[in-house]
Amino acid sequence: MPSSSSTVRFQAGLGGYNGVWDTYLDRAAPATNFGREGVFKVKSHELTRMNALLRFDVSAIPPTQEVYRATLYLFCTTYWSVGQHTAYLQPYRLLRPWRESEATWLEAMTATPWSIPGGEGAGSDYWPTPDDSVPITPACQGTWIAVDVTEIVRHWVRQPAENYGLLLRLVHPEGKSVLATFIASDYTPRPQLKPWLEVVHYTPARERSVSALGPEQPQARGGLLFRRRQPQIDPPPTATVIKGVEFSIILELKRGRQGP
Repeated sequence: MPSSSSTVRFQAGLGGYNGVWDTYLDRAAPATNFGREGVFKVKSHELTRMNALLRFDVSAIPPTQEVYRATLYLFCTTYWSVGQHTAYLQPYRLLRPWRESEATWLEAMTATPWSIPGGEGAGSDYWPTPDDSVPITPACQGTWIAVDVTEIVRHWVRQPAENYGLLLRLVHPEGKSVLATFIASDYTPRPQLKPWLEVVHYTPARERSVSALGPEQPQARGGLLFRRRQPQIDPPPTATVIKGVEFSIILELKRGRQGP
C-alpha cells in the first residue's frame, strides 16, 4: 500500500450519502421491476436466472487519484440449492445506463431493451471479464461477502461518465441451480447491513507536490469521511557525546556539487 493513502466508505445513509442504486432482474418475471425491494437476488440456473445491478457514485474521488484497492461488501441472508452446490459470484462492469425504478429482465430502462435479455450481452451490456469470482456456499448465510472490484472502480474514477455500475452474476460450472439473497440499499430494519464499497486511493507521484504536511486530520468531502495516512518520517539526528565533548550532527545540502 502507498505510504500516503486515503480510505473512503460508500454506503447508503452513511454521512448523508445517497449515491447507491440497486435492483435485480428475474427471467421468471421478465416485465417486473424490483428496484424498491429490501433485498436483491442472484441465481445460477439458466432457465430461471436472476442477475443483480448495483451502482455507487464515487465522484467524491477526483480522477487524478489512483485506486489502490476497492472492495464491495454484501450481506448474504439466504442460500438455496438442491445438493448444496458451490456457485461463484462474479462482478462485471456495465457498459450501458439503466434505471433502478425501470430495469427489468427485458429492459435496462423503459423502452430501452438490453442487448440480450437479463443484461446478458457480453461486450455490449457488460465488460466480458469479471473482477472476481467469489464462492457462494451454505456457510455464507448470515455473513458478509467481500468482492474485489478494483479494476471496475478504477475505471469509474478515471472515466466518471462511464460509471454505469456493475452486474452481479451467479455461475455454477455445471449449470446447477443455486440461489443467494443479499441485503439491498433500500433495506431499513438494519441499515448497517446495506451494501458498502470501500476504496483505498492515493495521489500518484506525478501529481504530488512538495508541501509541508501537518498533523493527520480527518477530512470531510461530500458527506464522506476521509483520513490521510502520513508517511513514516525518521526522527531528526541527535547529539552524540564522545569523551565528554558534545558533537552535533550537521547535515548540509549543497546543490550542484559533485562528489564528497
